[in-house]
Amino acid sequence: MSIKATGGNPREQIVLIGRQHPPEITGALVMMPFVETLLSDEPLAKLFRERFETIVVPVLNPDGVDHGYWRHNTGGTDLNRDWGPFAQPETQLMDKLLGDIESAPDQQLRLFIDFHSTQNDVFYTIPDDYPTNPPLFLKEWLDLLQTRMPDYPVKRDANHNLGQANSKNYVHKKYGVPTVTFEIGDETDRPLIEKLGRESALAMMETLLANK
Repeated sequence: MSIKATGGNPREQIVLIGRQHPPEITGALVMMPFVETLLSDEPLAKLFRERFETIVVPVLNPDGVDHGYWRHNTGGTDLNRDWGPFAQPETQLMDKLLGDIESAPDQQLRLFIDFHSTQNDVFYTIPDDYPTNPPLFLKEWLDLLQTRMPDYPVKRDANHNLGQANSKNYVHKKYGVPTVTFEIGDETDRPLIEKLGRESALAMMETLLANK
């Protein structure tokens, strides 16, 4: 799914993916209000769609979801350990999608977010001393999210599995953009998930739009 202004042709792209791991439902639940906020009639969202195209892949592992697999696809592979090997068709398609953006003369990847679930809410990011374009986006985004949600502790881990062949590490290393694994706790309250999805999307848009 592509989100952008009607008739527009934005030069800057962000990519969102979900359900690499089939049972991680809360990650899917936060992705829905996140995407709905990008699609909303909020003035900020309208302005964002004029400048940015958002490419959404909500279910990267449809066979795994359909069959109720734990962390693998039909090929018996954990897709979030196949970024680099690209032995599976799902990750091969993502590699092509990102490569097509990179090779297009009028497009530029700006951000990559992978939605997941785990024991507690946490943003797994790359470290701030890793160069990115735009620079220091992750720190500025999550600082703004904390300001927007003062009663919610925004937890960030910038040193999680940095050597793993996962989406976060591969996309940053290959394209030099900010990357994050957006994890929601399995037991996080549903109203909080809804609010977090909306507020994190608003903070993301504001932060990206502020970067010239």
